[in-house]
Amino acid sequence: MKPEPIFFCGLLLRAFAFGEPTAVFDRRSESAAKDLAAAHPTFRIAVIDDPVLAALGEYRHGKNIKQVNLLYRHVDGVFSGLSAAQALFSHARVDVVAISGPIPPDLIALCRSTLEPFGYRAFRAEEKITPLPDSSVTAPLESLFFIHQRLVPMLGGRSSPEIDVGAFCKQAGITPGGVIHVGAHEGAEWRKYKAMGAPHGIFVEANPATFARLEEKLAGEPVALINYAVTDRAGTVTLHLTSFDQSCSIFPLLRHAAVYPEIVETGSVEVPGDMLDALVAGRRRAGVKYNILVLDIQGAELQALHGAASTLDDVEIVVTEVNFDELYAGCAQIEDMDIFLTERGFSRKVTSSPFHPSWGDALYARLPRIA
Repeated sequence: MKPEPIFFCGLLLRAFAFGEPTAVFDRRSESAAKDLAAAHPTFRIAVIDDPVLAALGEYRHGKNIKQVNLLYRHVDGVFSGLSAAQALFSHARVDVVAISGPIPPDLIALCRSTLEPFGYRAFRAEEKITPLPDSSVTAPLESLFFIHQRLVPMLGGRSSPEIDVGAFCKQAGITPGGVIHVGAHEGAEWRKYKAMGAPHGIFVEANPATFARLEEKLAGEPVALINYAVTDRAGTVTLHLTSFDQSCSIFPLLRHAAVYPEIVETGSVEVPGDMLDALVAGRRRAGVKYNILVLDIQGAELQALHGAASTLDDVEIVVTEVNFDELYAGCAQIEDMDIFLTERGFSRKVTSSPFHPSWGDALYARLPRIA
């Protein structure tokens, strides 16, 4: 006997290591919701009235849910519902979409054309979950799954790969220029930037203790080093220190403790802060175009961008940390980054969650050069 689609829903949510996943069902799928609740009592499960996707945004805000891990939908009316919720899919705010059938081939094609442009991959589930071929499906399916690409590697027990900026530059025909890296920590990435041909770097690190190690490790390298917090205004900033120094932030920990309970706040230090445009002025090497910007400052990336209007003029690629949950109090979310950068001519091309599905990295490329 073939497993029911709801069996695979539980399997997927466990495979993606969500602590207490949120699953939302339409009213026609209420019996499936009950089955999932019986099998997985710790899951947060909701059944909402049709049109399920039109009401989904309101439901998320009302329940203060950042991410819908599973959206389960009966085939009836599914295409119009998916079309109505494109904003949620465009910001990767739904991890898995499950559709119960039978689903005819023409509807499969319509669903794929709606979700695949937003980075979702199509799968069928029979004895196991397998990718749908790129070619057209000619027979109805009993169930259909769409999984966001940042989570797909976890199906095989692997983590999502880290973003390869050099490979993307080659594929897109971009010649790497100078790299501005905010949140440089100890400068380990400089080796990668140099290998891809970057002639010069500007590295910014807020933590004074970490900055001392950064200076030591990059001594003699063609990198300008700046010991400042990057924010949206000039002035002193409180940097929250943690037991794992790569988690330090100008924002205090919030949901971070639920994901990484072993990391705790150990104190704070007052550090100088300024806008990125002011910090990099006078530190650029003559003749170098700084066309790659990397932001890794634990939720403060949007504040940094607000102070980087001039810097962005030359930038072709932005690689930034993105959040799908409020790991730090007040940190920017994935849609905040999408909206800000889209309004300035960028499009998110790669999204990866190498370490945990609640956060990750995204690569944005300037349009229209990158189709």
